Order: sequence, then C-alpha cells, then structure tokens
Amino acid sequence: MAVDRYNSVTGAEEFLDQGAPAGASDLSALGASIARKGTRIYGPTLGDDGREAFRFHRNGILWYDTTEGRLYESWGGAWRPYFAVEEFTNNVAGIPDRQVFNFGAMVRDAAASTASLADINGGGEVKILRAGLYSISYYGAFSVPVTGRTYFEIKTAGAARARNSVQAEDNTASVSVPSVRLAAGAIIRGEFFKTSGSASANLNGRITIARLGDI
Repeated sequence: MAVDRYNSVTGAEEFLDQGAPAGASDLSALGASIARKGTRIYGPTLGDDGREAFRFHRNGILWYDTTEGRLYESWGGAWRPYFAVEEFTNNVAGIPDRQVFNFGAMVRDAAASTASLADINGGGEVKILRAGLYSISYYGAFSVPVTGRTYFEIKTAGAARARNSVQAEDNTASVSVPSVRLAAGAIIRGEFFKTSGSASANLNGRITIARLGDI
C-alpha cells in the first residue's frame, strides 16, 4: 500500500499530494485496514446506518446503540448485549432438618433477563455458556421460622465462594459473589442448610447472574 506516513497519534494511514499515486490494490488494502481496526461502532438501532441493518458480523465487533444507550457485541452472526443479566427463581418444598440441600429446580425469569448467560443444569445448578467475569447473587426466604445454624452458599466449579447465615427475625438471607472469572461450561451451584424448624418449610428465592465483561 502506497502509504506516505502514519499519524503519530492514531496510527491512521496518510497520503500526501506529492506521494506515489494509489492504485486499486492500495485502496483495497486501505479498506482492509479500516475493517480490521474499526471494530467498535456507534449509531442508532434502526435506519440504513443502524445496528439492525448492519450485515458484516464478526465475532467481537462492538456497537454502542445510541437509541438504547446500550453496548452490543457481535457473536455468531447476531448482536447480543455485552453487559447482560439473567435471573432464575427456585422453590424447594418440605425441607427436613440438618441436611445440605441444593436450590432445587431453577426457572428462568425471561422478563428480568436481558440475555441468555447460562443453561439450567438441574439439581440447583446452572452452566455458564461463555467465559468471562461474572457476579452472582441470591436472595431466599423460608415460608416458616427456622432456628439455629441455617445458611445459604454459592459454589462455582465445585469451590465454595460465598456463605451467609439466615436472619432468624424474618427467615431470609442474601449471599453474593461480587466478581469471579468463569470458564465456558463452569457450574454455578446453590446450596443451603437448615438446622431446625418445621419440616413443612418451603424455600423460595431468586439467583441473579450478571456478566461484567471479558477478562
């Protein structure tokens, strides 16, 4: 490519009037250079220059949607939110004392979720779909009073990450992992332990998983 010099600040190709004339191969090389470097775009959702009309998807291209005020990432030929949240609810019924239980069956809350971050794995588990930096939080409440040593715990990849005791005053607790690096396929598992209380106790709760980005 007949580039005369590169901008010292941006690295952009510069062509001078007195430089060598640029031919078709030079212009093609320039276009390829722009396509390689221009991997973050901004613009509206709709219109000829909008995000939904964009046809040249490549994994990793970013688009800041000025209509929504949200950052999207091109992946698998489509846009998905770069920062995303997914929520699941759980219910466990008839809990006896002095046993460790998992969070039971998870149900995805589509209305509270912005993207699919994990698959339901069963047994109080979900499986992360893509590597990245995540935060995880859980809030749960027992239907009847519980006493003694009762807690919620979050595990990732088989290792305990956070634990918090249930408040006897209102039979609720929350537990969170502010940030953790997870590989694709990593398992997030929720468990709890109830020391004493009614065997008819039910647990209802919600787990929130937020993707914070790549790392």
